[in-house]
Amino acid sequence: MYASARPEVHATIQRQAKKKELQPKKKWTTSSRRSVNATCGHCGYKTHSSQDKCPAKGKTCNKCHKINHFEKVCRSKKVSVINNEFQNQDLFIDSVKKDIVANGHAYAAIELEMEDQNKVTFALLGLGRIGQVHLANLLANNRVSLLCVVEGNIELAQKVLKENGLLNQVQVYGIDEIQLVLDDERISSIFICTPTDTHADIIRRALKAGKHVICEKPISENSKDITACFDDAEKYNRILMAAFNRKFDPSVRELYTRVKQGNIGDLHVIKATFRDHPLWTGMDCLTQTFLIHDIDMICWFNDGLPERVVCMATANLEESRKRNDLDTVAVTMQFANGVIGILDFCRYSPYGYDIRLEVMGSEGMLAMEHPTISTVKTYKIEGKSESPHCGVLNGRFSLAYIAELNHFIDSVQGKSELEVKREYSERCGIVNDAIRESYRTGKVILIKEGKLVHDSVSGL
Repeated sequence: MYASARPEVHATIQRQAKKKELQPKKKWTTSSRRSVNATCGHCGYKTHSSQDKCPAKGKTCNKCHKINHFEKVCRSKKVSVINNEFQNQDLFIDSVKKDIVANGHAYAAIELEMEDQNKVTFALLGLGRIGQVHLANLLANNRVSLLCVVEGNIELAQKVLKENGLLNQVQVYGIDEIQLVLDDERISSIFICTPTDTHADIIRRALKAGKHVICEKPISENSKDITACFDDAEKYNRILMAAFNRKFDPSVRELYTRVKQGNIGDLHVIKATFRDHPLWTGMDCLTQTFLIHDIDMICWFNDGLPERVVCMATANLEESRKRNDLDTVAVTMQFANGVIGILDFCRYSPYGYDIRLEVMGSEGMLAMEHPTISTVKTYKIEGKSESPHCGVLNGRFSLAYIAELNHFIDSVQGKSELEVKREYSERCGIVNDAIRESYRTGKVILIKEGKLVHDSVSGL
């Protein structure tokens, strides 16, 4: 009745149905029962019909009913199609998009299928304060597949993974099982967040095992170990990146770019301030662990090593005096071009985490202030107040950590050249050696051709 009342509609429906029947079946579709050519590894049964269960979903074979192990076969067939017909995956995906979008289908599922082949496989070593920051970024990055973590405190590792819903998905190893991780051929990259005194040994073992390495700064407290690690990276043709996260902070990068563009003329003074919070007493104050970022910033902005270094330091906190340690440090550096670098560090800041950078030149000054958690300010008769400073764990360098990880992945995948060069780590080691020597002797330390000149130490 409907067809006779609307003959033009009936005719249109018939034409569309006939056209659909005549259309050839697509080799790729987005259905959960898609057409995939693969062979069962048990009985040799070939699945190719769109009515068969897809082997890439981990189903059982329709003939022998055994759990298939031909997911890799299925994936390798896809890769061979890409390599033989399209040169690379991007061209392949583009060609499929054109084909199926014309027929009204989505292509998101195909991109997801290809995605796993582009992921970098990681092992994370260390789940302390900074390790947990990097864990969150690894899990949030769709270019990463985290296979395992290594932690001396197994209960801590299990607790952290459980909180992230990963207890049964990510393998946990003890600190004495690192070699098992390094021997795992599935893992291509190692992220090291263990204590500084363990870095060099782990790095060299990982590089020898063929792994790419990103390591929390510093590479080592020993300048010779730093050089040896980078020599091994060149020897084994692996990437070794020190995690100088501040180089990837948007504010720092803008400041650096504007300095290099000559916005403030010739450089005169570079001043770096770092005041930590909360109090951390786990390490000697005059180490790269605390001072390395500021040393790196000053040397990076002036593109070289200083010629003269002098350090003064004291212990103002009772906790520091009990440990025979220091908590307040001031360092002055003089460069060959006349630039003065000033570094001030406090182990504990009562008002919160505080990092600032000033660069003064012949035509002006650029300054990076420390952001607060909120931009809201309160104005009353008593004065103006604002929210607390952002800290390490509440967002100050959250964008920098993400950009740092992506840059490492790009370098591993050959998409970009590594920006964090070995010379940055090596010169930080040299300057830190000079700082310690200056505090020990109470003298200005000279640096010549990358080495401390002990026989030319001058008085203050």
